[in-house]
Order: sequence, then structure tokens, then C-alpha cells
Amino acid sequence: MVGLSSRFILYFPIIGLILKMWGVKAVNPTNVKKLMKEGKSIGLLPGGFEEATITSKHEMRCYINNRKGFIKYAIENNYVIYPVLMLK
Repeated sequence: MVGLSSRFILYFPIIGLILKMWGVKAVNPTNVKKLMKEGKSIGLLPGGFEEATITSKHEMRCYINNRKGFIKYAIENNYVIYPVLMLK
């Protein structure tokens, strides 16, 4: 299994080194396409940091305006997409 992470976190001195040692790679189109061509299972949180910062106690919010490329890659590689909503 291969993990994907934000490039930002991979630049942190200790955490980034540990993640890289575990095989974590940066989330980018090249890595996602490669994993899909290999038939690997992938879990994505497309909202990222932007979605984490718009949280509200009173309403559900979702941010994927500029994060739709993974849908295109999934269609090209015959992946099934399972949307998941988590509530606390």
C-alpha cells in the first residue's frame, strides 16, 4: 500500500523524513495516475486544508471546487468512486 500526502507535510524536517521512509509520496497528478495504472486502491480527501478551515458547527460544508481532476483519472482508469461522509 502506498500513502499519499500533501507536499507541504513532506517538507517538515522530522515528520517528512518518517513519512518518506514509510513510502508516503506527494499527492500530484503523476503519482495518482501511476497508482491507478497499477490498479492500487486510493483514498482521497479532496477538500484538503481549505475544507478544514471552513468548518462550522451549524452546517455541513464541502470544498472541492478546484479538486475535480481525480474524477477524470478515475473514469480513465475504470475506477469506482465511493463517496463517504463522516459526521461526529
